[in-house]
Amino acid sequence: MLVMDNRYAPGMRKWNLRFGLTSRCNIRCRYCLPAGPQGVITQPSFDEAVEVLQAGYDIGIRRAHYTGGEPTTRRDFVDILRAAKEIGFTQQIVTTNGYRLHRFIEEAVDAGLTRAIISIDTLDAQKNMFITRAHFLNDTLRSIERAAELLPTMTKLSCVTMRDTLNELPAFVAFVQDLNNRGWPGQLAIKLNQFFPSNPAQLSDDGEKFWKDQFVDEATILDALAKAGELRPVARESIEGDNPSYNYYEIGDTGVKVAVLAMFSWDYPCGGC
Repeated sequence: MLVMDNRYAPGMRKWNLRFGLTSRCNIRCRYCLPAGPQGVITQPSFDEAVEVLQAGYDIGIRRAHYTGGEPTTRRDFVDILRAAKEIGFTQQIVTTNGYRLHRFIEEAVDAGLTRAIISIDTLDAQKNMFITRAHFLNDTLRSIERAAELLPTMTKLSCVTMRDTLNELPAFVAFVQDLNNRGWPGQLAIKLNQFFPSNPAQLSDDGEKFWKDQFVDEATILDALAKAGELRPVARESIEGDNPSYNYYEIGDTGVKVAVLAMFSWDYPCGGC
């Protein structure tokens, strides 16, 4: 997928490459994938991935964003980073659940990784086990810390807003504030994504019920977030890797920046970004 970034001009330099490296995922979040073995796995070979990257570079793209599935399940993930760096990509971003990233992040940074977006919906181990059907919260937290230590950019925590986790938003802000004050090269920010039914899990009766029970509107999200401090709107252009679909806020005097996506509340036309 090619994604436009209006900060870059002229010509094709304003585009970046969003690259789904695999459909495989190593967890089964209740809002995303049904429990049990995953079906057919689709992913490009290493040579095909390099061919796509080279084609993107040849038309002026210098930023690649890797998604999945879970891109770090690929054994050649670091090799792909290194190949993109050798081609000439100057920005390489990964969206990951953090299960494995901390185990090889130093090698990944050396190979060209410049930024990470790490999914984490709760700071509570039992809630995390229920939502993800897996026991790995400590791995995700370690990946977040290592990203802030090693990446001199803005690492974003990507959270699906759910009724049962909204009361944790002040704790998330405090968690980010603490890490941001440790003097590490990188800073953290938070992305709050309204829960909307766009994944295979919602095709089942249980998945649909889970969505209906856990969905919350924008006003409820903002009210819960405001318990951490006054919400002051921030220009999205001031956020590294900003997304035009989000509204951005700074929370009180914490210095923590939070992005809110509430597509259902906005009657947002998918594909309109």
